[in-house]
Amino acid sequence: MRLLIIGDGPERDNLQDRVRHMEASSRPYFAGMVPYEEVPRYLAMADAFVTLRSPKCTPYRSSKPWPPGCPSWASNPGIGDTIQDNVSGYLAAEEDLASFTARMVRLVIDSESRQKMGAQARQASTLYDIERTRA
Repeated sequence: MRLLIIGDGPERDNLQDRVRHMEASSRPYFAGMVPYEEVPRYLAMADAFVTLRSPKCTPYRSSKPWPPGCPSWASNPGIGDTIQDNVSGYLAAEEDLASFTARMVRLVIDSESRQKMGAQARQASTLYDIERTRA
């Protein structure tokens, strides 16, 4: 498993330092800021999609359909309307680190559940197609 982190912020140096200390430097890849139009290319490589909502950013997922076939984990505020918990992905409160960790581990080790959720996510993504949601 590899972790791709898209975006940037004040915690990047801290995260990279933690990765070095855990001797896991070959696992995560920090893409940094990428042009908005290139985000789908990165997401097409994903087996799962994780997004967090913060007051300073709007998650990519809230304005675009998620990658077809990718189950997702997201913090509940602002994104719960596009993910059905335990069906097309997982939802958890932003401050619930234990739930986040347990659900991410499950997505990693349980390929059958990941594939089932991916199929549900693919089906649900048609509801948020840009052609359908355009005003």
